[in-house]
Amino acid sequence: MNEIIKNVLSPILKNDKIYIDPKFKKIKIDVGLSINAPNTEYWLRNENDLMVIGFEPSSMCFNNLTSLNEENRNKYTEYVFISKERLNDSFFPIKCALSSGEPRYQKFYNTAKNKDDKSLLGCSSLYEPSHRLPIIETENVPVISLSNVFNLFPWEEISYIDQLKIDAQGSDFNILIGAEDYLNNIAYITIENSTYDFYKKEDDSYKFDSYLKKYSFEKISETGGNSTYLNKNHLDKVNKIKFFIENK
Repeated sequence: MNEIIKNVLSPILKNDKIYIDPKFKKIKIDVGLSINAPNTEYWLRNENDLMVIGFEPSSMCFNNLTSLNEENRNKYTEYVFISKERLNDSFFPIKCALSSGEPRYQKFYNTAKNKDDKSLLGCSSLYEPSHRLPIIETENVPVISLSNVFNLFPWEEISYIDQLKIDAQGSDFNILIGAEDYLNNIAYITIENSTYDFYKKEDDSYKFDSYLKKYSFEKISETGGNSTYLNKNHLDKVNKIKFFIENK
């Protein structure tokens, strides 16, 4: 196994496979956790047999999230934070970025929302920010693909992923490409459909619909900067799946 993949996924590996406790019957994946992982919290409030695997590359965000920082919880009272008892029980955060291509290390930009607000609320990216986002610091982070993850997934135990949520500040489209044909094994996908002019790159928002259509996905909602797609090959599972998207 590639060493980067092995090191990144080690918290959820057993005998070189992703281990899922038999008590879990459903899996969701949360890409872009920030300091509070609100989607994961809402998901786990509603389903006792759900396991969530999350990905967050920013050391600043990841450390705040996994240390269950009380200062931030008290400061940002308007935000939903992951409950402490879920960490490494039903919620397993992984520190890395997702994209397409070979496993590697890549420069990552930790940024603030504006020059007057240096809060760590989900503005960081693999892409260099525009003038609108001041850089707090940069770091080299491990980058793997969803196909690297799914190659190690026990599909014989759980045959599909309920929902994949991506909020990766400009990397959403590359993350989908990196999933390759495993997209067929996902029922719902939610992406951030635009980064506006926050980053020095072409916005890929127009590509999502046509790309996901190849895998039988149809857009079912668009709200608060997020688009959600349903895989029509999994229509028989709609009544079994609960999905929620936090727009803050």
